[in-house]
Amino acid sequence: MEGDIIKGQLSKRYYSNRKKILYKRVKKMNEFIKKKKSIFDIGCGGGYILNYYKKRGHEVQGIEIDNLSIAACKGLGIKCIKGNFLKKSIKRKYEVIMAWHVLEHAVNINKFMQKVIVIAKEGGIIIIEIPIKRKIVENRNAYDGHIHYFCQKSFKNLIKKFSLHPLYLGKGVQKPALLFVGTVP
Repeated sequence: MEGDIIKGQLSKRYYSNRKKILYKRVKKMNEFIKKKKSIFDIGCGGGYILNYYKKRGHEVQGIEIDNLSIAACKGLGIKCIKGNFLKKSIKRKYEVIMAWHVLEHAVNINKFMQKVIVIAKEGGIIIIEIPIKRKIVENRNAYDGHIHYFCQKSFKNLIKKFSLHPLYLGKGVQKPALLFVGTVP
């Protein structure tokens, strides 16, 4: 959006515009995160959610491909890996892993899910939100960056395939969307 980037940085307007949806995400996450945790955000954007949890004593880290977003995270003092989640080696395990509107962009969703499980601590919480009810783009000039399109049934099948234990599977925060919150086996 015009005005979201000023002098090569994410503007206050960017955060202001995103604040409402990001607050809803945090509110939903707080239903499941009751004590201090290590949190990893795949596609962490400008670091708003991670900054919220960092201020409350959680250990946070993200991964992002966008240079402006990485710079914004750095400005907030948030550790952010630069690069594609599927291509980066992540050595440690986290208690909470989240991916808000990222899975539909992953080239290989099976590899994505396997990697999420590998970096999750035993009993760790996984939070994934995906858009639904999106019209498949027929005009390649209007490509929206989505590689996968999900419906509720296909998303449930994916969760089942990886034997994740749902704590919540239902209406997402950013509508129309589905939100999965669950634990690894």
